[in-house]
Amino acid sequence: MNKNERYKEVFYKLNYKINNSYNGKKLNMNTYIRLGLLAKYTKSLKAIYMLDRAGFYEDCKILLRTVFEILLTIVYCELKPTKLYKRFFDYNVHTRLKYTNFEDKDISEVINFVYKDNIEKMRLDKEKFKIKYKENNLSNWHGMNIRKLCQKLDKKYERNFFMSMYYVIYMNFSEYIHPDIVNIFGNYISIEGKLNVNCKTVIDKDNSEIIELIEEINNELISIQFC
Repeated sequence: MNKNERYKEVFYKLNYKINNSYNGKKLNMNTYIRLGLLAKYTKSLKAIYMLDRAGFYEDCKILLRTVFEILLTIVYCELKPTKLYKRFFDYNVHTRLKYTNFEDKDISEVINFVYKDNIEKMRLDKEKFKIKYKENNLSNWHGMNIRKLCQKLDKKYERNFFMSMYYVIYMNFSEYIHPDIVNIFGNYISIEGKLNVNCKTVIDKDNSEIIELIEEINNELISIQFC
């Protein structure tokens, strides 16, 4: 099976999983959130497929981190769907409040004046979130860094899949997201007698690293029994 066929197989399995999981079933808040996450997951996979075909491997790796984080969110929420999808939803108030704190004092004052009642309610809801979930770490909705979340999932399922993916995808591919001098000189610029700046795409049909990782992630996703 060539790489293009392998991508098609991934999309087939994913579509089958989604259709089979929701066909004829009643929808609720959990399923709405899960479907939204699955839609984002699917679109990112399609973007990776298009970028891979065009030879943009570095950008594929950036998107793979997003896909991996979506997988973690779904897998973690499925441990206790009613509680954890609700927590994911409730965290929205903290995200919205971030937009009210502008560095520009004049803009911040206008926003806080115009939306005073709404902002006050969100601040109260934020405090309720902290009390309800006994959580002061609001850097993300689940209160853990990605490494800790992966460790927790591996412990739950008695395996090492998530930490393996953490090192391969989340840690290793971070150099393609953040400016990194090693990555810059390793992939984009070289000085060997003359300056060489690499902006070209290289379409390599035999490069299977991306699709191999996608297959592993997708197989993990479709193995989940949605509650």
